[in-house]
Amino acid sequence: MTIDQHNARAVYRKNNTAAFIRACLGKEDRKYLKRMARERDASKRPAKRRKIQVAFNIQTQKSRNEAAAARRAAAAKKRLKFAQMKPRTDIQDIQNNPGQNKPLMKQLDWHRRFDKEVPKKCKTTNKELMVQALIGAVKRRAERKSRGENLSEDEAELVKATVVLEDEFAREDDSDEEE
Repeated sequence: MTIDQHNARAVYRKNNTAAFIRACLGKEDRKYLKRMARERDASKRPAKRRKIQVAFNIQTQKSRNEAAAARRAAAAKKRLKFAQMKPRTDIQDIQNNPGQNKPLMKQLDWHRRFDKEVPKKCKTTNKELMVQALIGAVKRRAERKSRGENLSEDEAELVKATVVLEDEFAREDDSDEEE
């Protein structure tokens, strides 16, 4: 049963159409309704509707795939920027010369990837709070390093970001050649 047939039967029952037909329509009217129903069935509306739906589904999936690829590329570029960043490790230098807010935020973002104790951006709204948070992150990193914890995740992150970016650019080059 097609969706059109299902909908027609549901409305027929809900509206009590059978009683209306018996009460109000004559033989000629019923003959006309049957002819119109046959014409509607012959028009193959359900097949046309399915074809339109399939085309729409394909287009929707294509746009979702493109959006996902764009998100992956943006994330890979962000990882590469972080991987190329040289974190500040001298606490005295940070205290004496903190620099501007934007580089401080980038430093905090870099530490946030590995240190869950670094406050969120909404909690570091001025330079003093940013400097304190950065100093705390540098101290915790130094403590982890002195305890001998594996800090090679930074290097692994660099390799991963580089591989992902190279893969994304290779895909873009292949798609450009196809066009």
